[in-house]
Amino acid sequence: MANYFIDRPVFAWVLAIIMMLAGGLAIMTYRLRSIRRLRHRPLPSALPIQVPMRKR
Repeated sequence: MANYFIDRPVFAWVLAIIMMLAGGLAIMTYRLRSIRRLRHRPLPSALPIQVPMRKR
């Protein structure tokens, strides 16, 4: 399969450009409303856990 694209570089370029344009179109038309529906969970605290130490 790789030899097909190596032997036909123009076809490979055209296919890559079409895929890139389709991806850009998909990103532009993606609904942001579906992202807003997700609830953001709070991140865990970044504070270190303090463990009491015995004095010697």
